[in-house]
Amino acid sequence: MPAYKRFCWALGTTSFRTTEFNRKIELQLQLLKEFWELPQYQNELWSANEGIQEAYYNFLKEKEFIEDRDAPRKAKDAREKTSGLVDLGLITDERRLTEAGEALLKIATSADFSANNLLQIPADSFVYFKQMTKLYNEFDENNVARPYIVLAYLLQELGELSKEEFTYLLPLTTSADKTKQMVQNIKDIRGGKKSIDDVIVHLLIVPIKEEWKWSLFQDIWAIICFLTMKKLIVFSLLLIFISTLLQILEEENLCLIILLMEQTVSMG
Repeated sequence: MPAYKRFCWALGTTSFRTTEFNRKIELQLQLLKEFWELPQYQNELWSANEGIQEAYYNFLKEKEFIEDRDAPRKAKDAREKTSGLVDLGLITDERRLTEAGEALLKIATSADFSANNLLQIPADSFVYFKQMTKLYNEFDENNVARPYIVLAYLLQELGELSKEEFTYLLPLTTSADKTKQMVQNIKDIRGGKKSIDDVIVHLLIVPIKEEWKWSLFQDIWAIICFLTMKKLIVFSLLLIFISTLLQILEEENLCLIILLMEQTVSMG
């Protein structure tokens, strides 16, 4: 069976979808710093340590960062509430503040948001911007997509993106070749040569169908080899069987799949 492959970006978890995103991030950085400074937790590890994760959840509850009733699985909730900060590079996998996290916390606690940077934007926004450019999705060992870099490239090439282009097409740029191809696809869409649906089918549906076909072929070929080895199949039936298989792979016809299954049973 072929391994599952992702065909679009995945940015963060549900921890990214929250109100007052910036304020809660900065507050939680402060709470994490306070938590790890407590004597009983200073030498503890986070990974595979549900005890410390539950303790952090209870700490958040005490500090009124969490106002809802207790989660049924406190350790899991603690992991979810901090995973977004890991993705942004503000804390490590062990939930300790990184250099970027320390810098952001310093800005927040000092309330010094002066725009003394290259982009002339508030200091905390500049930290977020730099961290966002580091976000990446790994599709295989030789293929990494950096969403915000890809977005910058498409904007440079196209000037702007519509809501539909941003929502449905941008996340499908999973390689350098597909990114360059997407620029041409969007130009073709704007020129009336193709539709957004055409591009999605080509980049998303077709690869899935190819994976399905190859998987089906591998499974059925294994059955053929087994039956042949056991001398349970005669040559004439084998020809009919292979002919039906090839027709399925070409037409993706459900009725033919049922016919093929019946032929498999009759040959066994």
